[in-house]
Amino acid sequence: MELKNVSLSTQSSSLRTCYPFSSVWVYRSDLIKACIMASFVEGIILVPITIANFLVIAGICRTRSLHSPANFLICALAFSDFGVGILALPFHLASNAFLLGDDFGGWCLSTRIAYGLGVLLAAVSLVTIAAVSIERTVALYMALRYEMIATNAKVIIFTTLTWIAMALVSVVQFVDLFSYQLTAAFITFVCFTISSYCCLKIYYVIRHHRTQITIQEYASEYQSTTNPNDNEKSNSAVQKKKSSTSLLCLYGLFLLCYSPYIGVQLALILSVDNSHVHAAEITTVSIVFINSVLNPILYCWRMRDIRRAMISVLPSCLKRNRIENNCSAGRSVTRASVNTKNMLQKS
Repeated sequence: MELKNVSLSTQSSSLRTCYPFSSVWVYRSDLIKACIMASFVEGIILVPITIANFLVIAGICRTRSLHSPANFLICALAFSDFGVGILALPFHLASNAFLLGDDFGGWCLSTRIAYGLGVLLAAVSLVTIAAVSIERTVALYMALRYEMIATNAKVIIFTTLTWIAMALVSVVQFVDLFSYQLTAAFITFVCFTISSYCCLKIYYVIRHHRTQITIQEYASEYQSTTNPNDNEKSNSAVQKKKSSTSLLCLYGLFLLCYSPYIGVQLALILSVDNSHVHAAEITTVSIVFINSVLNPILYCWRMRDIRRAMISVLPSCLKRNRIENNCSAGRSVTRASVNTKNMLQKS
């Protein structure tokens, strides 16, 4: 009887040392399927996250023409995603492995590290996206004052202060969970409000630009000559529209990947504590990690300059293969067009 009481007392003290994740260990037998599925997904995306975001960071840093406030913010976002690949994700995989192996000590340590890093990186991403949305709004609505308001030095200082502040917030969760939840909820609400408001303003500008371009194209059909200044304005409007649309896509991906996790955290804050909620938390964390691999894919798709900078970082053998593939594809298209032209001439 005394040995049993000592064992229970030891287990209780061990659970207290793993605050605030103790309740997860209690439901570990019900979380096996969720851990296996999450580990499978995270194992697949770990390498792509690391490589893709490294290429974004290296490409922007090496290309002087990309040294602008907007691209530095993209670089800061890629840096936090890179941290997911080399830090948060490996520790989260280790946490799942220790949970499946019923190793409390290893699970507790890896979980505390994984969530500490995860909160830091997610908070930095959230604040950075809010900053990107503000930067794009200023670029569209205050074009003449943009260079005075947004500078590379200000972006670097802002990013540094963001990392320091979010690191302090991450540490608070191990000291006072309630204070951390209030702080995290406040930061999340403010950043989402700012990002949503700015994206809505940007959407209206994009719609207005689309209308302007349509009117200009319609008017040019009835003019024998075109004004070069009109073409420049049209190209500038198209470029602004494209970069702003990229931000809307970026914010949409962020909402898509983070909303399920935020919903689970709200359930935990409301004291909904059961195995289903913790299984959902493990699953939604994997969805959050997926966002880190979708972002560089979006950069490659929507931002041609960043795509070229990423390609320039690749080893020469890979670039040579890519060029050869493009050349062979170009030759195939040329041959097809020549054959079509010959057939038309014969007919």
